[in-house]
Amino acid sequence: MVIIDDVIEEGRRELIENGLNNGLLKLYLAGLRRFVKILTNQLTWYGVPYQFKRLPSTKCPICEHELRQLPGRVMVCDQCEFKANRDLVPIQWAIKIRC
Repeated sequence: MVIIDDVIEEGRRELIENGLNNGLLKLYLAGLRRFVKILTNQLTWYGVPYQFKRLPSTKCPICEHELRQLPGRVMVCDQCEFKANRDLVPIQWAIKIRC
């Protein structure tokens, strides 16, 4: 089973907040959509099941408490002391879902 993080809308908002101009934004998102389309076609071709699931980067994958962001895109949980890079938190969610 392959879990595909559905990041299109969140990624668009984050890119707009970072000041990416509209032309580059459209190009980036078109490339991302194309990649997801190719990936899902390949998974279907080889009979590998897949699922789109929103994997949050602001909730703790251990206790589901809200994470607090530290400098350098590091997320920390005040309740269970989980700590990881913001980009790796969704991977932890995928591991939790799989187990």
